[in-house]
Parts: sequence; structure tokens; C-alpha cells
Amino acid sequence: MRRLLFPFLCILQFSCQPNEAGFAIDEDYLSEFEKKTEGGLAYNRPYYLQLISFSKLEPMTANRFGTASDNEHIIEATNAPSTFGSIEILQDSIRFSATKGLVVKTEEDSEVEQITLPFDELGNTADLYHGSFSWRVVAYGQDKYLRVRDLESPALKNFPGCKRFDLTSDFIFRAQFTPFDPPRVVTVPSSVDFERTATFIGTLSFEYKDKNYTLDVQDGHIMFSDETSALQTYGSGRYLKFDEPDEDGTVILDFNYAYNPPCIFSKYTTCLFPPPQNRLPFEVLAGEIVEEL
Repeated sequence: MRRLLFPFLCILQFSCQPNEAGFAIDEDYLSEFEKKTEGGLAYNRPYYLQLISFSKLEPMTANRFGTASDNEHIIEATNAPSTFGSIEILQDSIRFSATKGLVVKTEEDSEVEQITLPFDELGNTADLYHGSFSWRVVAYGQDKYLRVRDLESPALKNFPGCKRFDLTSDFIFRAQFTPFDPPRVVTVPSSVDFERTATFIGTLSFEYKDKNYTLDVQDGHIMFSDETSALQTYGSGRYLKFDEPDEDGTVILDFNYAYNPPCIFSKYTTCLFPPPQNRLPFEVLAGEIVEEL
């Protein structure tokens, strides 16, 4: 993907007029947009670009990981140790034992040879570190997965940024939030082979070309697809964040901020995809696109 260079003068010339809802792509908008998207590195992308491994841990095995072929989990990184150590799965925690002589540190910079790490409320353990590498264990239901990062990953160093549609006021809307009572927990498609659920807190309704459309939303987050999916944008859909509703339930829905899910940046991520009711029957010509599909 090529780094996006904002054609400020061109955008201002053709897009500065407000749309029907009163939104315009002016200098203030452009400045705020660039700040929020951080040149394509928003939405936790440095973390995703650093990922080099994601594998399921097995109970009753050593769960050794490193570059050596006799490890249960082989890490594809030429500068990684032959074996970092081993991971034992316990009931509500894991026990890591470092390879003899390998310097492993905690987030507090303490050296450890063996350590027991509990899972937090999100199902993650704390990170451990060796050189430029870090790793944690992530729980998805009863299953546990090892996730390894290289903090000096070439993928991050070489990240060229993201390409997107020209900024436009045509896809900025005032939407109306209607809460679910209670919130709905449903199974949604995902990029992995285990069941994932998402909690939807309500709907956002908006009008486009004299027709009303509704999207089921999570807390400050939308998963959606549209008629550009698999043609100009990522096939399984895109994400969009939004601010809390006003007192009257009004939400500004700005599809210029639509962004690709993390699994487009690394095969070692996990992604949730939009439920069927969140497919919009028109082209959303705003937000991030994909050059090669």
C-alpha cells in the first residue's frame, strides 16, 4: 500500500461546500482528520504490524517456542532465539519457564527464569520480553493462544501507510441512536476457526439519498460492509468508530474514518466481521481502500 498524500488544495476546491447536513471538508476538518488517523498508524496498527506468530497452546505439552524445528511452536524470525522457553497451561494462569541462560524480563524490567502469569479480565496475560521480542498468552474461551511480537519488525518499519478514497462530505451523516434493552450478544463471522461473539448495544439510523438505513453497533464501534467490499475495499468489511450520542441520541457518522480490520495487516491477528444485517446496499465511497484484492 502506498502512503496517502492528502491533496489539500484539490480537496478544498471541490469538497469545501457543506452537504445537506451542514458538514464540509475544510482546513479544520483536514487538520483534525490527519491528527486522528496518525498517518495510517491509528487503531493499534503498530501492534498488529509487529506480530510474528499466533498459535494454539496445547495442555499437557511443553509448548516450547522459538526458531528451532523441534519446538512445538516455530517462530519465523531469523534473529529470534532457537528456544525462548516453555509454557505450561494452568487453570486460570500460565507458567513460563525460560531457556537456561536466556535473559527474559517482565514489563517492570525484572529478570525472570520462571513466572506464573494470571489472565486479566480481557483474557490476556502480561507481556514478557527478550531483546526486541515480546509475547503473551491470550484466552479465547477454553483455548489458549501464544502471540509473539517483534518490536523491531520490518513490517512496521516498512509500513507505507494506507490508501483511501478522497475525503468527502457526501458520507457524513447525522444518525439517531436507539439502544437495545438489554444489549444483544450474538455470534459473528471471524477470521479464525473458533466461535466469536460480539455485544451490540443498539442501532444507528441515518438517511442516504432519501432512504433510511440502520446499522447494529457496538460500544463506539461499527462493523459494516457495502457494495465496494471485495472490489475496492476489504472483502469482509470495514470498521468505523463514533463518539457517544448526544442527549437526544444524535451521532455524527463519518465514513471518511472507515478503516480496514487488523487481519489485513498481519496473518497473526484475529478479526470479527460484520453481521449480515450490517451490509449496506450501496457504495460507501469513503474511508480506507485496498489496492490489491
